[in-house]
Formats: sequence, C-alpha cells, structure tokens
Amino acid sequence: MIRVYIDRLPPSDQDPSLDLGELPMLGRRIHRKDDKKFSFNLNSVGHIGIEKDEEQEQEWPDKPQNIPSAQQAAEQTSVGVATQHGSNQEFDYGLNRNKDETVASDLIDAEPTEKFRLFKRTIEAIESREYFVVHGVRCGSFPPPKTGSRMVLNTIDGSFLRYHMANISYCDIGAIVIEVDVDSLIRPINVSTLVVAFLSDSDPEVILKRILQDYSDRAKGWNHEWIKKNTAVCKFCRHPKTTKKENNIERSITADEYVEAWADILSGKLIDVWNINKAIAFP
Repeated sequence: MIRVYIDRLPPSDQDPSLDLGELPMLGRRIHRKDDKKFSFNLNSVGHIGIEKDEEQEQEWPDKPQNIPSAQQAAEQTSVGVATQHGSNQEFDYGLNRNKDETVASDLIDAEPTEKFRLFKRTIEAIESREYFVVHGVRCGSFPPPKTGSRMVLNTIDGSFLRYHMANISYCDIGAIVIEVDVDSLIRPINVSTLVVAFLSDSDPEVILKRILQDYSDRAKGWNHEWIKKNTAVCKFCRHPKTTKKENNIERSITADEYVEAWADILSGKLIDVWNINKAIAFP
C-alpha cells in the first residue's frame, strides 16, 4: 500500500558547505549546481512525497530512507578528483548546462492563441474562488521532437504545437495545470488537461521539461506511465461538453458557460490534491 504525505522524505543536503581542504570520496553522491534561470514561477508549487511499506522496498529502490531532519548532519562538498579515502561529496558546477539529455534545455515561450485566452479566463475564474491563488500563467511551444514524430509540427499555422500552463495553489498546496492547444492541429485530437504535483525530492523544472519532451517525441498524448511514476499526484482531466440540452433541444454552450464548467472541473482536481494532504495530516 502506498501512502502520500507532505515533505517527509528529505533529499540530500540542498546546500552543503564547500570544503577546499578535503578531497571528495569515490562513490559518494555528486552535488550538482547549475546556473540557469527559469522564467516560469515554480516557487509556490507544493511538494508531496510518497511513503512506502517495507514490502514495496524493491519497487522504489532509489528513494532515500525516512530520516528525521533533526538527526541529519550537515553535508560538505569538495572540489577535485574523487578518491577512495576522501570524505565529502564531489562538487560538480555547471553553467547553462542541460540537466537531462532527454529533455529540452529551456522552455520556449509562444504567442498566445485564442485557446490560451479561453484557458486564461478559466484560470481567472478559479482564482476568483475562495482559497485559490494563481502564481503564474504562460503560453509555450512544445520542444522539437527527438524522434521522427511530426505531430507537434502538424499545426494550422506551421508553428510548433502550443501548451498553456498555470501554477495554482489551493490552501497553500500547489500544482501545475497543463493544457494542450489541440485546436491548432490540422487534425485535432482529444487530449486531457494534466494537473500534477511533485515529489518532495524532485526538481519541478526537470520533471516539466521531461513531460513536454515526451509529448513531442511520442505523438500519442501524455506519457501516463512515466508521469505516474515520477510525480506525487497526477490527474488527467476531461473537458466540458460543448453542448447542453434544454427543453429537449440540444444547443451549443456559450463561452461563459464553457469557462465556468472548465473551472469547476479543474478546481475540483486541485481540491483533490489538497484532500490528499489533509487526509495524511489529520488521519
């Protein structure tokens, strides 16, 4: 059985002291530091960890053991070549370095589309509701595919397929919402809206880039399996129906009705993320 909790799995020391007098130890973790800016605000994204039972140990081999933060000693890093008799982590400094070769080096901004304006109206409708806070909204282009896929290139205007992203929190528990602008495809397809919260020991920037790169590479929609394994909570949300029946007559809904219905769906998923936190905090 998997239980979800908040910030209980501490990663390695995020800011170890630099010790120039000692050599790094061969086989220890490498402390990597990358100097690179990121335009989208991820500071307010809630981090949710996963606690596993003992019998699931082999299913999650890379997870650190749950050690109370008060018992953790401060770590140090050293420059130089790692040796068997060293004592610290190896310090690996990089400038404008790609953290993962399988993902794009940066997120790509794009000009807003009509679908983005509808998405933004929906996010504004959510923000007007009690306990919701929006920390950022952006329109971006999917990265160039690293495979033979041309799905993200088959758009009406010839530009790379766009996505719309928002960082939203409900009662201080945050998540990222990603909508694919499928209306701009020559052959539109149905793709669910993704709502995702991150693991406590993950880098949201890296996870987001991998999610977007996978979408470009696969041409099959979201990589459900990878997203589920590498995030704390993920929700794949349906879109509102575009028609409704009144007096036994089917009619198209208005833009205002669509926005309100979409806001209901997405805010419900964000509340689900908060409910996970509440269930653990107050069992």
